[in-house]
Amino acid sequence: LGEYSRIGLMGSGDRFWRLTCVNKTHTLCKTYPKYLIVPASFPDKDLLSVALFRSKARIPVAVWRHPLTKAVLVRCSQPRSGLKTRSLEDERLFESILLTTPHLKHIKLIDARPLVNAMANALLGAGFENTSNYQNLKIKFKGIENIHVMRRSYAKLRGVCQEVQENSPSIAGHQQTQLQQQAGSLALGTSDIKDRPEVQEWFDRLFTLLSATKEMVSLLSTSSSVIVHCSDGWDRTSQLVSLAELALDPYYRTLKGFQVLIAKDWLSFGHRFHTRCGHGKRIEKDKQISPIFPQFIDCVWQIFQEYPSSCEFNEIYLKTILHHLYSCRFGTFLCDSDYEREKLSIPTRTYSFWSYLDHMHQQSPQLFMNPLYLAPGSCAESPKELPIAFDKSKLRLWKSFYLDPI
Repeated sequence: LGEYSRIGLMGSGDRFWRLTCVNKTHTLCKTYPKYLIVPASFPDKDLLSVALFRSKARIPVAVWRHPLTKAVLVRCSQPRSGLKTRSLEDERLFESILLTTPHLKHIKLIDARPLVNAMANALLGAGFENTSNYQNLKIKFKGIENIHVMRRSYAKLRGVCQEVQENSPSIAGHQQTQLQQQAGSLALGTSDIKDRPEVQEWFDRLFTLLSATKEMVSLLSTSSSVIVHCSDGWDRTSQLVSLAELALDPYYRTLKGFQVLIAKDWLSFGHRFHTRCGHGKRIEKDKQISPIFPQFIDCVWQIFQEYPSSCEFNEIYLKTILHHLYSCRFGTFLCDSDYEREKLSIPTRTYSFWSYLDHMHQQSPQLFMNPLYLAPGSCAESPKELPIAFDKSKLRLWKSFYLDPI
């Protein structure tokens, strides 16, 4: 809750937004946090109607607010609109979101999916918003593929990297200096791996994510609030909102702030870590496994390469997070939601990964620190807001992870 106060979405001086306890016992939505930020003018009783209209009851709620433009970043799942169904309460909620920024004329809805996928979902009773029913709403489809496409792309990438590892015995014992690690450079004779079609396909996936992030950053910084959803709102939506916040808010580029970002936008909003990581499952037979969170971390690393002075943490920090995503040594990434973790008493029966990271940092203060880090806004190399001005040619293979994982 303190984080919502920091970003200006909760406080006695705000008349546009409020904290609702409607989900305190997870009766509204089992994959959402207990406390949600909604427009102050929108009553809780109508949120129940909106939940019936949204896939998995994942209603539109605010997760971040721009300190200057006051534009808000809102996340949700797809509507159950089908071909003709509508919800007056859902439409009024969108209008209430628009009224929280009276100086901004419209809302942009970023639908992460390819249009053809969204249309196919409409035939199954879900789909996307009919803009004729929503006031001043504009929709943009970003073409980010689903978990199955990402799983296949990641498997191809891993296959190529395994091939390179098997043909380069020196990789396992290769030692790097910290500055080399910051640059992501390995003199392993693998310069041609980037040109492999499997690697280029993975770059296509990353570039689509980063391009959507770029548009969201631009909109929030200049002209519009942004609502984001995919299908159920726990995969591509988590990627996009957290990448946009990372680019816009320098706090999330600190060691502690990055933990807060993951806890807020991934853990509390129900990214399915157990299902997507395949904890305790036979990976080759599970079609729900997908590298959604590792793909997000790869995008963070790409941003780090473009702005090497912008993040307080280094790539060892990112690699440590990915390692323990799968190690199951800590309870932090177990289960698929806060509701499940609470039901199984995970916080009291296991150790916290964040406490482990904090302990490691206290023991070795330089271990996770980026020596190139500069205070946000102090120079051009470390702006407060990162423009995410990527083209595909700038993307790099994270060799020190894919070829020499921690």
